[in-house]
Amino acid sequence: MYQQKESGWLFGDQTDLDYFNELCGLFGSNGTKTCFAELESDFDERHRRNSTPPHRLAHKPSKRDFEINDNRFLSYGNNHRFNSLPGEITREKYIRINTTNLLPDKAAKMIKDAFNL
Repeated sequence: MYQQKESGWLFGDQTDLDYFNELCGLFGSNGTKTCFAELESDFDERHRRNSTPPHRLAHKPSKRDFEINDNRFLSYGNNHRFNSLPGEITREKYIRINTTNLLPDKAAKMIKDAFNL
């Protein structure tokens, strides 16, 4: 079984795609409907958010060493794709939201409305 990384889904990485499909299969085999919300923002905004740790520190121990965290983020950003390509995710219940200029509650409402939650 795949071991989850803290970086999230690295698009273009076959191991991550296999894990995603494995999860979908597990839930789908039980008749569970899944919804997919892909949140994106531009690189500079992601970097800014990654560098403002108070909330993140409370929930993600890996963010607590700022220098290591920042180097990891920049390395991932140079070597991996954090968002899907158009048409790459073909799930029935899928929405992609650019959160660069959105407050979290607005993005949450968009997800809620899109999936009638």
